[in-house]
Amino acid sequence: MSKILHISLSEADIEQVIDGLCVREKAWQQTAILLRGEEPGDPSVCEECSDEDEAEGMAATYGRIIGKLVAQRDSQAVACGGGNGEVVCRPNETFYMIVGESVGEGLQPTVMVSEGDAPFEPLLFPTEREAQMEMADRMMSKLEEFIDGARDFDDAVALDEHVLEVVRRGDGKIFPKDHAMPPGFAGW
Repeated sequence: MSKILHISLSEADIEQVIDGLCVREKAWQQTAILLRGEEPGDPSVCEECSDEDEAEGMAATYGRIIGKLVAQRDSQAVACGGGNGEVVCRPNETFYMIVGESVGEGLQPTVMVSEGDAPFEPLLFPTEREAQMEMADRMMSKLEEFIDGARDFDDAVALDEHVLEVVRRGDGKIFPKDHAMPPGFAGW
């Protein structure tokens, strides 16, 4: 098993590292295209390897590394804004929320709150334990409804939700911390 390293770099340096890894990922993607017998967009960047699977595996490895770096960079980002000439900066914050899988929409928050006329938004818990306790309370309510005859057994014991660690960015958008989302996902 590989040892986990913690490396500190400036934001500009991390951007350079990500850019360099993207070049390597593209080279391996172009190599896989060439080895499939198709015409790569830029054959001059192709790498040497034994077959298409090896090239696709290398491209996927670079993609995974890039994804981790981008997620770590974004989780530390600070959004700044404000009025009256003042600059107010708010760092990203880690929370937990309860989510379920929705057909066609993927992961969706299942516990929402609203104050007054404000739109509903996901309920965020400061700790994983608090989110788990909320889920346990909801499960107990379902079981009580079953005992009272208001819910069938399968529905009462179905566990179709789980706790997800999320990051609320400085701009207020919420993103899963370490969970891949579909391309174009703009946050909750």
